[in-house]
Amino acid sequence: MMSKLPENNNLVSFDKDYGLYFNDLSWVPAPRYVLRRFRVCKILRGISTARILEVGCGAGALSYDCWQKGYEVEVLERSAEARLVASQTLLNTAVAKSIHAESLDWNQQFDVIMSFEVLEHIENDKAALIEWLKWLKPGGMCLLSVPALMSKWGPKDVWAGHFRRYEKQEFLKLMNDCGLECIHFETYGYPLTYLTNILRDRIHNADSKKRPVGDLEGTERSGIERKSEAKLFSFQQSYIGRMLMRLCCHAQSAFAKFGLGDGYIVLAKKKN
Repeated sequence: MMSKLPENNNLVSFDKDYGLYFNDLSWVPAPRYVLRRFRVCKILRGISTARILEVGCGAGALSYDCWQKGYEVEVLERSAEARLVASQTLLNTAVAKSIHAESLDWNQQFDVIMSFEVLEHIENDKAALIEWLKWLKPGGMCLLSVPALMSKWGPKDVWAGHFRRYEKQEFLKLMNDCGLECIHFETYGYPLTYLTNILRDRIHNADSKKRPVGDLEGTERSGIERKSEAKLFSFQQSYIGRMLMRLCCHAQSAFAKFGLGDGYIVLAKKKN
């Protein structure tokens, strides 16, 4: 189940089903991340060698996947704690020297901008997306994911520092208004995330009552704190757990045809 890692990085291991994880389990791929990664990697197969910017890389695991597949990758991560984790994840890769705390003069430099579970953390999401698109070449691609359906709003969202979850038409309108043409749209996560959301709401119920919507502390930790998930990771790596996760990864694609899922993944093209 192992894949070649960058030389002299003894902090992390690579699992072909789940991707990178820290050997001390301080960061592990949560089930929702695994489901999203499965679909994102499928979509990326249709994109040839490109220069990619990931906005809000969190632990940097998906950026590692892209680097391993031969893409030129840079990352923008404003959370100091997340940058520290990403620097360990990406140790001795070419991406390690391209972890940025602030944007640079990137005018039309990237072929692809990707950002997963980030826009919901930004109060003025339209302004943020417009800024990102300035860094994208004309005709470049934008690969995004966001949590779906305000009916699924709960303590987990408050804990994570979300301002919102998105409705389909709302998200499509946002992209169109910012100058993006939707090429591919899908839902993901069903049925597994419907179950994990119940658990996450219960886990974070007490803490969420102390925090405002859009809590910055929640935003900064949401991509890297995996205390609850670490307790289940040994089962996730067991034969039974692995078979169940594989089944759920494939099942979500079938259910997506019916619009079922609590997250959206979109591939869109920048209008010239």
